[in-house]
Amino acid sequence: MVEQSGAGKIDLAKIPYDDPKVYDTICAADTIGVFQIESRAQMQTLPQTRPRSIEDLTVEVAIIRPGPLQGNMVHPYIRRRKGWRR
Repeated sequence: MVEQSGAGKIDLAKIPYDDPKVYDTICAADTIGVFQIESRAQMQTLPQTRPRSIEDLTVEVAIIRPGPLQGNMVHPYIRRRKGWRR
């Protein structure tokens, strides 16, 4: 669609992983239609964890899974991410 609109051709291998505007949008939980981070649970934690890199997003996706959720690991992670001790 981008190419058909006349905006040029996109090379997926050259899309940057560190665009601050993308991370601002993610931190605002504006992620409807974004694979892996569009669930309600993800959208609730994104503003709290405020991912700023692909590595942060990897952790975000991994922590919102049945095992970590049932093991009560999410809130301790969020507290540590914010720099809180308890």
